[in-house]
Amino acid sequence: MKVSANNPSNVFAVSVLQNPEIIILDQQFTISVGLNNLNRCNNKIYKVKVTKTLMGKHFGDLAFIRGIIYYTLSPHELKPFAGAIKYGIPNFVPRTLARAWTWAPPFLFSIALYNYIEGRYHQKLRKDPRDYVDEVDPTPPEPEPAPEPEPETKCQKKSKTE
Repeated sequence: MKVSANNPSNVFAVSVLQNPEIIILDQQFTISVGLNNLNRCNNKIYKVKVTKTLMGKHFGDLAFIRGIIYYTLSPHELKPFAGAIKYGIPNFVPRTLARAWTWAPPFLFSIALYNYIEGRYHQKLRKDPRDYVDEVDPTPPEPEPAPEPEPETKCQKKSKTE
C-alpha cells in the first residue's frame, strides 16, 4: 500500500494493487476508504483504524508483539565498577605485557618515524650558509669615525727629565 499526501488537509491518495482509493481521517482516528474498482460498478466505503506510521510513529517503534517476555537486569541493581580496584588494576600490567608484542613494535616504529620526519622538516627550514658564500652585502660598510684630537691644556706638567 502506497500513501501519498495530495494536500495539507486530511485527504490521502492510496493505491493498493493499482486500484486508487481515497482515505479521509476523522476525529476518532479512523479512516474511511472509498474503493474505486473498475471491475465493480459500486463504490464501497470501509472504516479502518489508522496505521501507526500515519499516526506519527517512527519505523523502529512499529512492532508491538504480545506474549514475548524480555528479561533484563535493572541498571539500578548493577555495580558497574564491581571488582575494578581489587581485580582490574593488579591484572592490568600482566594483560598489557602479554599483548605488548602486537602493539609495541608498530607503536615504537611510528614514534621513531614521526621524530625523524619532524627533525628533517626543521632542518629544511634552516638556511644553508653555503648558498650565501658568493653574495655581496648590498649596503656599503659605514666609514669609521675619525679619532677626536686630544684637547690641549694650557699648563702642562714638565717632566723631571727635561
